[in-house]
Amino acid sequence: MKFMLIRKADERTEKGVMPSECLLQAMADYNERLMQAGVFVTGDGLKPSSEGYRIEFSDGQVRLELRRYFELADFAPSAAIEKHRALGDKLARLPVGVSTHLVFAGHCREALEFYADLMGGQVRAMLPYGDTPMAEQVPASFRDRICHAELVLGAHTIMGADRLPECYQAPAGNEIALQYDDIALGEEVFRALAENGSVRMPFAETFWAQRFGMVVDRFGIGWMVNCGIREDGCSSQ
Repeated sequence: MKFMLIRKADERTEKGVMPSECLLQAMADYNERLMQAGVFVTGDGLKPSSEGYRIEFSDGQVRLELRRYFELADFAPSAAIEKHRALGDKLARLPVGVSTHLVFAGHCREALEFYADLMGGQVRAMLPYGDTPMAEQVPASFRDRICHAELVLGAHTIMGADRLPECYQAPAGNEIALQYDDIALGEEVFRALAENGSVRMPFAETFWAQRFGMVVDRFGIGWMVNCGIREDGCSSQ
């Protein structure tokens, strides 16, 4: 879901009066906070309507308006404009998406279907080696294993694949962190992940959260489950 925040034009902006250095700085600071929150897309501004064009169809019933955006080159050099430029450069460097990729010793299909059912997700792709140009490069017994899979959990994606026994290495030094507001739901997920797996840290109260636990599931994947972040930063015990 996306939103556009629009400041209504006034007499000064319609006359082409440029914003003050103070206002430009405030706008840059606000955009920076939006970027830090991960919700900023662009901060483009429109030229006055007097510099735009109105397009009408022949019957005059439908009207379109063509407007040009302001560009940084339209503004005099200043510290505020340099901050806007720096924010734009930073925004341009952000990747379109970030996903987690998991490797399995032949259990990718089972694992991602289990995660989807447990966490309310959807398996979007499940491509066996036998359906790819790599089919002849793996043993016949491995062609039903997964070359690429995608599990969608809301706005997040977990990808996965199976590796041949001689290529597989168990994941180490990393976990997937899950955050829940509902402690009962967090515990349910933790217990399901722990079944036939191993618990690294029991699901219990900590100084930063009402409940937290660490587990390696039966597929060799490490998880952290965090519930109820404490605003006071201390335990009630």
